[in-house]
Amino acid sequence: MATMKRACIIAFLFLIPALAKADSVWTYQGNGPFASNAPGEGFTLTGTVLLNNNDQAIAWDFVAGPDVFTNFNSTGTINPFACTNCTKPFSYWFIMLDDPTGLSPVGAGTHLISFSAGAGFVPPVYGNLTAFDIAWNDDGSFGQVVTPNNPGLWTEVVSTPEPGSLLLLGAGIAALALTISLQKLRGA
Repeated sequence: MATMKRACIIAFLFLIPALAKADSVWTYQGNGPFASNAPGEGFTLTGTVLLNNNDQAIAWDFVAGPDVFTNFNSTGTINPFACTNCTKPFSYWFIMLDDPTGLSPVGAGTHLISFSAGAGFVPPVYGNLTAFDIAWNDDGSFGQVVTPNNPGLWTEVVSTPEPGSLLLLGAGIAALALTISLQKLRGA
């Protein structure tokens, strides 16, 4: 009976690393500006977002014409689940970043907003728009990117899972303890 319990514990220990969730990388390719009433300068929004195992953005890199927004030069909100019943990131999203540091090539006061409204989520300040990409700065230029109602495409980049270090350390220590107890049992 004791041998069966130990065998079950060992089998469970091999399953622990499989429970860990990896970080995921998502890329965004916006559509070209097309609205005749939008005074954008003709650039599209492109970018990459790294989500941790809790689906929170920990790194990003967006390019909007001359404006570059990274986790080093901008702050704000990246919500990959901007709806009440999303089952995967970026089905509907809301991103609002500001660069008050002056590290963007254009200068201080650059801003980025990208969203796709759905599943009950509509940003109140944008009325009946269903999607919006805009980047602008405070140096007199209204916008490098202005794309209303034309959401881009998010794609998940396949990456190798990275199980948590503490999880693997715990599994290793537990396996070592089990091995030592089995040796003591055989020696007794």
